[in-house]
Amino acid sequence: MLVARSGSGEPETYVSLIVSQGWHRYPVYKLDVVEAHGQAGGISSRTVAGKEGEDEASEPAGSGKAARRKAQFGIQVASDSFFGLLFCANRFEISAKAQMLLYDGFPSGDKPNDMVVVGGHAAYLFRPSTMIDVGVGMDFRSGITLSGDTVWRQYIDAGLRVGANYHLGRRFMVSGLLYPFWVQVRETDVADSYSLTATFPSAAVAVSFFF
Repeated sequence: MLVARSGSGEPETYVSLIVSQGWHRYPVYKLDVVEAHGQAGGISSRTVAGKEGEDEASEPAGSGKAARRKAQFGIQVASDSFFGLLFCANRFEISAKAQMLLYDGFPSGDKPNDMVVVGGHAAYLFRPSTMIDVGVGMDFRSGITLSGDTVWRQYIDAGLRVGANYHLGRRFMVSGLLYPFWVQVRETDVADSYSLTATFPSAAVAVSFFF
């Protein structure tokens, strides 16, 4: 512990620093600063993991702001069977993703065929805390026919995407996803097969791993 005195009757500042072994190769340190005998004395305490704490240390103690997060690249798997690449930065995230499916909803009893649905999303992140993000953005998906006699001319889904991300350390993230509405466009090479519909709400859960 370090003590700093400015003279008789002046505030004294006590500084305590504790460093211990943390997760993987990064240490964990705790810094306490106590100002005593002053009319406006204050106490500040910071506990962070070494690598994650590099940026956090730049924020003034007690500022109430989440530490700036470095950009990360990884993969994301969602419960609606989408798999994709995810780029997550301090204030935004973008993703490119794909899904394989067997579609059997053709008109006139035509046989089903295999499709790949490709798309992505982009969202702006609000950061109420260091470990939590709330993202608002758009999701767009388009289907491509792989087999079968019927060909898709349009297979498009687009809608609003709201997500809540919880970061489990530097490598993992769990997300809860809400789609308040979807606009769906469907049209095949079968005559009079065009349709435009809206669906309300749907949800999914996703897990991300960052490299």
